[in-house]
Amino acid sequence: MSKPKVAVIFTGGTIAGQSDSNLDTTSYRAGVLTGAELLAQIPAVHDFCTPVPEQFRNVVSTDITDADLLALHALVTRQLAQDDIAGVVITHGTATLEETAAFLQFTLRSDKPVVLVGAMRPNSAISADGQMNLVQAFALAASPQARGRGILVCANDRIGSAIYISKTNAQAVDTFQARDAGFLGVMMGVRPLFYAQPAQPLLPPCFDVAGGGALPRVAVVHTHLNDDPGVLEYFLAQGASGLVIAAAGNGTLSSAMARQANACVERGVPVVKSSVCGAGFVWNEGKDKLIPAGFHNPQKSRMLLALCLRQGMDMAEIEACFTVQLG
Repeated sequence: MSKPKVAVIFTGGTIAGQSDSNLDTTSYRAGVLTGAELLAQIPAVHDFCTPVPEQFRNVVSTDITDADLLALHALVTRQLAQDDIAGVVITHGTATLEETAAFLQFTLRSDKPVVLVGAMRPNSAISADGQMNLVQAFALAASPQARGRGILVCANDRIGSAIYISKTNAQAVDTFQARDAGFLGVMMGVRPLFYAQPAQPLLPPCFDVAGGGALPRVAVVHTHLNDDPGVLEYFLAQGASGLVIAAAGNGTLSSAMARQANACVERGVPVVKSSVCGAGFVWNEGKDKLIPAGFHNPQKSRMLLALCLRQGMDMAEIEACFTVQLG
């Protein structure tokens, strides 16, 4: 029997990282090995699928731009449209992997598996996690059981949803967690085991990003004790069309920051308040004029707000996208 074809798009990151020392897990160079070199290290994938490789980028993931995301979306869309492609794997640096995964979840329409995968240790390190993660990502993307589950993240023997999973530790290989929602399943070697039947999370409408048009600039502002509300005006002066405030607790702001943020909203600037806590549901119950982020962390909130603005949504429509879970 013919093996399923799995498109694999390489973008760089730690999974393609190298160092002169096999003990170095912090000062390595990301995005050194090519996709072809990574594939040559895992010949076992040919036992259960046929990789179809494409080198998209080879960079540290913090250098991926919004323009790159739009180009990546177009590439993934073309791959998914091919009848003989069973699924897509995207290698990615872990620092911003969840942002790219969320963007694709908000913009792709397909039941075929799209799996993002990275590594916490460079390829050159002792006990590097990248090779096994990549093999399991191929197995997941090739599996019919993975269809209809949205954009997936595969790492450290776990299967997560792009909407709920986040990087939670700067060094540990089990960094990706979904603290409230939990994982979708586990990888037993190269066999995916899911806890439940496919279920789509409650999501805003899928955004059409085909054609021209860049993503509007959205700035993320981190609050803290004795913060400066003038930073909101700074980002607006620099060309931001919307703001996300990474606030304490349940989106709690200082009185001065809240006054300035509300003033921005009164001038027609959408301001979303999220939480730095990493879990929980942000809701304001009429406390202010800001848009509560719901389950979305600040970085995913930025992505969603940019897509809403690109679509030309008004304040009420934007808020509905963030609070769709409330029905």
